[in-house]
Amino acid sequence: RAEAQEYHGPRVAIGTKIIPVEVMRTGEEIQRGLSGRATLQKDTGMLFLFEKPDIYRFWMKDMEFPIDIIWLDSARRVAYIAARVPPLKAGAVPVFYASKAPAQYVLELNAGESARLGLTKGVRVDFSGLE
Repeated sequence: RAEAQEYHGPRVAIGTKIIPVEVMRTGEEIQRGLSGRATLQKDTGMLFLFEKPDIYRFWMKDMEFPIDIIWLDSARRVAYIAARVPPLKAGAVPVFYASKAPAQYVLELNAGESARLGLTKGVRVDFSGLE
């Protein structure tokens, strides 16, 4: 029986749970995010890296599915969670989501994942394989 290969690409660790992530760094990547995709693969995420802590607003432009948006401070601790954020309906006025405290990183997961993983304010999220 073959052993499962360990994932060595970009990932976040929440406790003992390892989650492969796509990393968004450039303005264009950050603006695009998950827009236009049909799904986010199960047990994966998208990690947005910003150069400095600030209030970063997100909205659900061209989104097809609900997600959890998790803002992390510069120490990589959860600052705020917007859970089960629904896609923007056609013709609807955009709703913007933002942390109330400055954040430097944003993690997007499938809707419900933050609760399943026990993410709450102050929980540390470790990153590896980003370079």
